Formats: sequence, C-alpha cells, structure tokens
Amino acid sequence: MYKKSQSSTVLNLFANESSRFTGQAAKQFDDPNAWHKQFHTQVTCSIDEGLFSPLFNSSHGAPPLSA
Repeated sequence: MYKKSQSSTVLNLFANESSRFTGQAAKQFDDPNAWHKQFHTQVTCSIDEGLFSPLFNSSHGAPPLSA
C-alpha cells in the first residue's frame, strides 16, 4: 500500500548521524547551509509523492519488478 512519507524523516541507523563524525567533519555535517541539507530541503522534500501512488496497489503494495 502506498504511504506518503513524513515531512521530516530522520535517518537513524542505531545512532545520530552527527555522532559518526568528529571535528571539522561534524561541523560540516551539521551546517544548515551545507549542500546536502539544502538538497534535502529544496529537492527531496519538494517531490510530490502523490504522482507515484498509481504505482502501488492497496492490497499488496508495490508490484514486483519485471524480469
């Protein structure tokens, strides 16, 4: 079944992402003006997911890949 993504999803694989970095790398990762934060805000979050809902079936989710 098609489910719309949450507007503020946090990728969390066992820990906070910034805890994986130290020093300058942590500063760059947490910078709100960094390219990856801007890309997430301006591109990823602005995708209209409703366009993809016809690709999903309400009874069994996404169709299998064609061979």
